[in-house]
Amino acid sequence: MVAPNEILKHWGLFCKKEWEMEKTTGIPFRFRVGSLDHTDRLEGKSKYIPVDR
Repeated sequence: MVAPNEILKHWGLFCKKEWEMEKTTGIPFRFRVGSLDHTDRLEGKSKYIPVDR
């Protein structure tokens, strides 16, 4: 069995604060440092397909 808060222990400061605000207000807040494209690339959510050369 995995404790319910096991994943939360490994989250960063902003992720934890976003989750707390979402639980309190019901509104999914997202804080980003930089542009959406840059953040998505860092998180591996890139919409760009690499071209093999």
